[in-house]
Amino acid sequence: MDLNSSQTPHEDLWSIKNIERLSLGLGIILFVGAIFLKPTFQVVFGVFSGVFVGWFNFKLLGRFVTKLVAKAESGVGKNGAAVLLKMLLLLVVVGVLILVVKINPISFVLGFSCVILAIFIEGLRHLF
Repeated sequence: MDLNSSQTPHEDLWSIKNIERLSLGLGIILFVGAIFLKPTFQVVFGVFSGVFVGWFNFKLLGRFVTKLVAKAESGVGKNGAAVLLKMLLLLVVVGVLILVVKINPISFVLGFSCVILAIFIEGLRHLF
């Protein structure tokens, strides 16, 4: 961000909404590819659940970070505990999906990584 820029800091930052939309778009492409390449329940549901859990995790993390920045002077411990609770819930959900529902872990990781790829693409878009 240029300090002499006429843009507001909000306009210079990466758009969380763009990352969310891009990750869902990449997830849909991956989901359709999984249906055509390996149409088993474990693989297709693994990709679907990975995309959904990754997108939802990113959405919740964005809300927590926004609240932490907005109210930095008060309630930091409470918001920190909420982030910790969210992470524990994420671990439980992933564990249940892999151990109980028996999804394919590799397809889950591929679906979950759509958010990471979307962040990378959005970063490249802002870089150039």
